[in-house]
Amino acid sequence: MGASMPHTRGLGFTMQRSNLFAANLVGAVLANTDLTGCRFTEAVLRGADLRSSVFDGCELLGADLYAAKLDGADLRGAALGPCDLDRLRAMKGAIITTLQARDIVIELSGVTVIDNSTG
Repeated sequence: MGASMPHTRGLGFTMQRSNLFAANLVGAVLANTDLTGCRFTEAVLRGADLRSSVFDGCELLGADLYAAKLDGADLRGAALGPCDLDRLRAMKGAIITTLQARDIVIELSGVTVIDNSTG
């Protein structure tokens, strides 16, 4: 909790099922890393390279993703938390589910989303 690992390169170690609450991971290079089960609540991931990483079972509530590289990052199994337009922009290139996308649209706009695919 509260770990400070700015500009860390993800070579030679594994980071899974870890509590990284409020961790400083500014500019960390963790591309192509399986981050399953990590808690990134309120972590600072500004400018981190998270491309093609897997976030299954992760918590990203309140995580600072500004300028993070998320191309191909798999956020389908992650708890994303509230999402404003800046946070949505920061998630550019990430993979999310239709349900996550629906929840984000509802949060941002307050619209009612109806799923027509079932009938």
